[in-house]
Amino acid sequence: MTKGLFSIEFNIREINGVFDDMSNAYKSATVNTLNKVGRLANREAANHIKKNYNIKAGDLKIGNNEIVRLRRANKRKGVLGFIIYVVQRRRGLIQYGAKQTKKGIKVKIKKRAVLIKGAFISTWRSGESNKFAFRRNPKKFYQKKKSLRMKRRVLYGLSIANLYGSRKVLSVIEETVNSKSQRVLDEEFNKQFEKKK
Repeated sequence: MTKGLFSIEFNIREINGVFDDMSNAYKSATVNTLNKVGRLANREAANHIKKNYNIKAGDLKIGNNEIVRLRRANKRKGVLGFIIYVVQRRRGLIQYGAKQTKKGIKVKIKKRAVLIKGAFISTWRSGESNKFAFRRNPKKFYQKKKSLRMKRRVLYGLSIANLYGSRKVLSVIEETVNSKSQRVLDEEFNKQFEKKK
């Protein structure tokens, strides 16, 4: 695993062992299968996350500069594996739509809102625009002028990497790969054979 990344890698084991002896047609079919099933598995994982958590589609965009990144199988390089990389980036409660109330903050990480008593929303420093959800720590203090003040800490929710790495999402990915691989592989083999005619 690369530092700062959570990754999910899979391949088709039955094919992996004989990849070097395959014809170009077989290699093309195999690589195309991995890439199609890989994209489908990632789509199913993203759909599960959006359905069960307060996460927007834009938070799960795919790209080199996005949190979710896909590494495709490549026939020319002999890469017979498809990898879903998810950048480890903390996700503050503000990104989950935290709202200030008289008793604390209300936030929805899953579909039901919860109240965090005593929490509050503020900027990191006076004059800044970016806001965070905080909570005071009654056991830690700092000196400000002549008075002691309780230290505050930023409140974070589950990161996108946490969600991809959850047991349920990994199960969704595994189920998609297991249920779709053979059908897609058969289709890709047939396409390659049709080209040879």
